Amino acid sequence: MALGLFGWGNAPQHAGSPSKAPELETKALLEAEYYRAWAAYINYRLLQIRPLTQAKRWMDYHFFSMSEAADVQVGRNGWLFKRRSTDARRRGACDQTRSLQRFLLELETISHLVEKSGRCFVFSIAPDKATVYSEYISGAFAVEGCGKTFYDLLIDEHALTPLKCFVRLDHHLMAAKASGHLLFNKTEAVWNDRGAAVVAPALIQAIFDNGQRWASDPDDLASVLMDGASSPQARPHQKEGYYLSAAIIYGGSAIHRLLPHLAGPFSRIDAIVTDTIPSPNHAEHLSAYDAMVIIVDESELPDMRFDFDRLCRMLDIEALAEAQDRVPLKTISAGSKLSLSLIDQGLAIKSLGAEAFFNLPALPGSDGKTLRILALDISAAHADQLSWVIAGNADPTGTKSMPSKRTQLFLPLPVQPSVRMRINPGKTTGLFHLNSIKVLEFAHGMPHRAMPPVAQTRTVAETNPQAQSARSRQAAPPKNPANEAEPAAITLNDFYDHQIFQRQGTSSDTIISGTYTGIPTGIEARVLQYDNGVPVTPWRMVDSAPANGVFMGILTEVPQGGWYRLLVRFADRHGTFAQGDARWGIGILVGCIGQSNMREWFYTGEALHPHSLLALHRQGHWSAMDNRGNGAIAFGNRLIGKLGIPVGLLDYAVNGSGLRKEADWGMGYWSDRSEDAIYRQFIRGVAGAGGRLEYVVWMQGEADAARATITKSQYRSALARFIEMQVRAEIENAARQPFLPFLIVGMPNRPVGKDVPHQAIRDAQVAVTHEVPETYIAAISQDLDNAGRQHLAPEAYTALGLRTAQTVLYLLDEASNYRGPSVVGGQRIAADTFDVYLAHRGGFDFTPQEAISGWRASANGKFLPISSARRYDARTIRITLSKPAANAVLLYYLYGAMPEAQQAIHDNSTMELPLEPAKLKIE
Repeated sequence: MALGLFGWGNAPQHAGSPSKAPELETKALLEAEYYRAWAAYINYRLLQIRPLTQAKRWMDYHFFSMSEAADVQVGRNGWLFKRRSTDARRRGACDQTRSLQRFLLELETISHLVEKSGRCFVFSIAPDKATVYSEYISGAFAVEGCGKTFYDLLIDEHALTPLKCFVRLDHHLMAAKASGHLLFNKTEAVWNDRGAAVVAPALIQAIFDNGQRWASDPDDLASVLMDGASSPQARPHQKEGYYLSAAIIYGGSAIHRLLPHLAGPFSRIDAIVTDTIPSPNHAEHLSAYDAMVIIVDESELPDMRFDFDRLCRMLDIEALAEAQDRVPLKTISAGSKLSLSLIDQGLAIKSLGAEAFFNLPALPGSDGKTLRILALDISAAHADQLSWVIAGNADPTGTKSMPSKRTQLFLPLPVQPSVRMRINPGKTTGLFHLNSIKVLEFAHGMPHRAMPPVAQTRTVAETNPQAQSARSRQAAPPKNPANEAEPAAITLNDFYDHQIFQRQGTSSDTIISGTYTGIPTGIEARVLQYDNGVPVTPWRMVDSAPANGVFMGILTEVPQGGWYRLLVRFADRHGTFAQGDARWGIGILVGCIGQSNMREWFYTGEALHPHSLLALHRQGHWSAMDNRGNGAIAFGNRLIGKLGIPVGLLDYAVNGSGLRKEADWGMGYWSDRSEDAIYRQFIRGVAGAGGRLEYVVWMQGEADAARATITKSQYRSALARFIEMQVRAEIENAARQPFLPFLIVGMPNRPVGKDVPHQAIRDAQVAVTHEVPETYIAAISQDLDNAGRQHLAPEAYTALGLRTAQTVLYLLDEASNYRGPSVVGGQRIAADTFDVYLAHRGGFDFTPQEAISGWRASANGKFLPISSARRYDARTIRITLSKPAANAVLLYYLYGAMPEAQQAIHDNSTMELPLEPAKLKIE
């Protein structure tokens, strides 16, 4: 039994690994948690003994039916299950009924639109192993919820009102299981090849829907024996008669084994593993396919998301609509904290933020005969989040991300006779332009399931049943609370304290807003220095036509600097004015994203004092920096000291976050663009800060390297897409460069990491800087001290902050260089001696002169011991091996997860910048 308790090696990489042994207690000997605590302690103490770790884990699994892996549950007879799947069965999902209803309505809407475009649409769910082989789940557990998973609830809904597009697979698997077939291997998460072969015919049948059986394996002689003649079968056709030449399949890991069984009827199948459809990481377009198939893993079903707007644009649903009913813009009325102005090109909207809204006239909803979708053509000055409320609907609210440009948004209208909707155009104060609103109509309607409960299906009392067409509605007279009987007064919508607006060049156009009573001829504004009241700008008209008690306008060309204070007044009554209390400024905004080593810029170290012009934006709020966070303070102080303007840092890094889905440790991954994703939280933060940035700093990669499930090529492609298709597509560039500069801070050393996957990520990051314009390695970190297993020492973060600031100053032409020396060549001097040549940038020499560390040598795939590495001259390092090498030698500098860097090379510039990592082949 002792062998099962004392396993050694790499502990699971999480913050809770114990550094103190559990106390010896007799009563604890009967508790499994006591033994797990001892195992975790020994793992922690003996991190480098990997073979013993593997032996311990083998014994845990085979002798004790247990595992310390957070994602795996050991069942009976050695069966392994996804813990998420078994947890879902224990917890139940009845509290997610509303989410399920929303998902089903969106799914049926998409199915309707895809089929309307002439394509086949099929949706299916790959049942979890725990669903098919539940008898092997070990132990009885207490059911915390209703005992039904999200999948169970969907099946119940399908039984009540069948989903036309849904292909149910579990009963095929259960029938094959009853016949003695093994459909899941004991140690694998998804079905085996036999399981895939069992369900494939049902999917093919649904795709072609013509009653014709397709033999998935023409070489199956048993099928030939039973069926008779083996004459070639005709290629299946869709009902309409055209060939299905290409299909796209979305889903999870279960689709891999399905592909060989589905490929026969098609000339081309593209498969994309994703939980967002269309995929945010690929440039697929539905116009290239005849069939769209979704096969989601059961345990991933609650995470499935549709990018409805992108899909509608792909399908060009306006061209597919049988009717388009334009909503007259004059029928839209202003609600609170918002004013509307009809202009030639549309409707100008001045919104004061989250509490502002406008009302649409009553619109006809969807019904059993007609699906209706509201299409908004809207422009925003900055990225924001549009939201809406529908009166009388079972699921009344919704949100959509809106980019800082003209865009189309599509909202399926619920199944109810009349729809009353109010819309908040954005969470932050801003100017919007509504170009048009249309109701698109599609025949054949929505199923009865979409009807909300009768008690929730109500219409406004004065609604005229004859006025169901948006064309027939007349404009309601706008309400204006301002009148001559009210006293003249003005209230400023002040900025947040320490708020910084991104400069454009050396100034910024700033939106000024607020409310008033009375009837002013216009509103003027000016800016003062906060401390001494010295004018920064003269009085200028910002709104020459205020209306509905709301004023808003742009104060142009406010010069960079701070802190400032804002004043507003009536243009015709100067005694009616308001003064702001907040200190604010115009300067540089920098987005800081990645995982924990980026986040630690803001939390590790208290040795520095922040400059008064340094501010922090976190979770949607501005604040002054305190003295925590050496990296952030060093970075900001350096820029402010050189430029003399405010610097705002947007702290949106997330501990343990990956780039790709494969590296999701439960904290999210940056390629995910769904509404709840960490990337979307960052974009909302940027929108709240004005929608523009001058730089983005990225420090990430450990999560992807630790999983070792991603190649250099995959990470490189994913990072390039993230930069170009996400960050630069959704954030306005305020830098002088043609593209928003993306600054990569290299991964630090990781004591418990593996060389190959860590080096793959580092190489991929360097490769991206050569392929994607305005992408830079802003700082390397392998030469800096690691404080433990994952994070750097406080002084190391200070160095990274200064190095990254140097890169920014270089891009601003305020510094002549930002990189240390690099390896440019080398030659063999003797059988055991090699010279490596350097090119300097900021310095002209380097240190140390002797006992240089960080170098490794290999030949024929084996590492060779190095006896010495020393300075030969100011541009040459001489490396001597312990014994001669007959063949070509590869020399590496700062290679792998944890290179020896105590005596790393630094130049003699003021910054003492490190020699960059290198790989050099010498014959």
